[in-house]
Amino acid sequence: MSRSKASDAEDIWTKLQKNPPTVSAETAAESAGSSLVFVGDLNSGKSTLIQSFLKPSAVKDTKPTIALEYNFTRKTSNNSKSVANLWEIGGDLVEPKLMEIGITLRTLPTAVVVIVVDLSKPHNILNSVLRSISAVKETVSKRVAELQATNVHLLNEIREKLQAPYKNIGEDKKHPDENRVRPLDVTVVIAANKHDLFKSLPSVDRRNIMQILRFVAHFFGTHLITTSSSEVAQREAYRSLITSLAFGSTTTVKPVYETNVDKLVYITKGQDSYQSIFLSLIHISEPTRQAEI
Repeated sequence: MSRSKASDAEDIWTKLQKNPPTVSAETAAESAGSSLVFVGDLNSGKSTLIQSFLKPSAVKDTKPTIALEYNFTRKTSNNSKSVANLWEIGGDLVEPKLMEIGITLRTLPTAVVVIVVDLSKPHNILNSVLRSISAVKETVSKRVAELQATNVHLLNEIREKLQAPYKNIGEDKKHPDENRVRPLDVTVVIAANKHDLFKSLPSVDRRNIMQILRFVAHFFGTHLITTSSSEVAQREAYRSLITSLAFGSTTTVKPVYETNVDKLVYITKGQDSYQSIFLSLIHISEPTRQAEI
């Protein structure tokens, strides 16, 4: 990073510490709710995906996000209000410390990081997703250290829930890759955006790119979903997942395993396996299946 860019990042961070984003008293009075942090490369579509969740029927007219942007939405069920706080880190995640505003010690149990990758730029996908995961690990490790010192019981509870998909898969069976994955200490979604443009690539390139994302998602214990603002099925699947994470439980998402690179790739945490990924790499046909609930 150049000295000028580093100075700009430090200046943004200093300003945000002195003047954090304003949240209304009404919102503050409600439950802290869930905290969803959107990260990813410049022009990857983070703002559009947020608006697709907040206002699915509205015309998407987004502007580039600078530094950090905050939105929230509420849901009322049985006279009980739930709030979802949405934070978007603009640009290319120049300053990972911005993530600390959305992931606090209080919100860690319900925090979700949505890593948006741009499928129209295949040459940059691996570096992009690994850079974002590195920033997530850096931020979450600080919160884990704080929780380790103050409430180790809660930390163990969070980890048990996040690792559950690899330990309990029915009939007292464990996932075959239980000891070969490294789930993060926070719920993460890899949202592979601009699938409509992705479909124009040669089929062999599409398969290889998706196998890379499947491998990364499986190793780090994340959900993986493809999406596009112009494809109805993609939008609905994405919005369903984000709604479940925002207003439900981050660890009770309905299991799904869809691997058709031409239509939809939607694999929830713990549903993939190295064997399936490698079989696909050598072009052995792998039928798409719906995971058991």
